[in-house]
Amino acid sequence: MIVTDSGVHIWRAAGPDRPWQLGRKAHLETPIGYEDLSAMMVQAGVHRAILVPPSWEGDRIDYSLEAAARYPERFAFMGRIPVEKRVRDMREEPLAPAIEATITLAKHPNVFVKLTQIPECSSPPYPYKTTQPYVRRVIEAFGPRRSFWGTDLSAMLSRTACTYRQAVTLFTEEMKFLSADDIEWIMGRGIAECLPWPVQ
Repeated sequence: MIVTDSGVHIWRAAGPDRPWQLGRKAHLETPIGYEDLSAMMVQAGVHRAILVPPSWEGDRIDYSLEAAARYPERFAFMGRIPVEKRVRDMREEPLAPAIEATITLAKHPNVFVKLTQIPECSSPPYPYKTTQPYVRRVIEAFGPRRSFWGTDLSAMLSRTACTYRQAVTLFTEEMKFLSADDIEWIMGRGIAECLPWPVQ
């Protein structure tokens, strides 16, 4: 099975030749470069990642494009769509309306969902049992072929105790409602076919 993280930030430190947006800061103090991310992916059992340029760098996309050009078998690139309102406290109850609003989009066959920030949405620790029913609702609505596993790694590492490996095993081992076929689609096959980004 190929495991693809559907949304990860990489960045370089801010400097005179690389200023960040005024008042913005990275999720983590130490930048995650693409070589660093590659090593983290190997440790976690992740084969590919979709790079999303971080908002604190403004409109810069050069570093993500450099990574995708250097390692096209490992990295792909995706732009950002600005969202007007974001749910800040996503613990259990406040999450329900956002989940229901997301599910209404499942009727459109060209809409896909990224399953990220699961640890951030749960009060209890790993394996985040109180959040799993919400994940199940989303997957049942969109189907496993349109549901893509991901982490938003730097945000997850800065805001939770979840490790990269636990983010993988949460889906591959802990979500008992998923079949082996579902897991294959969610963990990487679905996004590989959607992009298309063929699996060798």
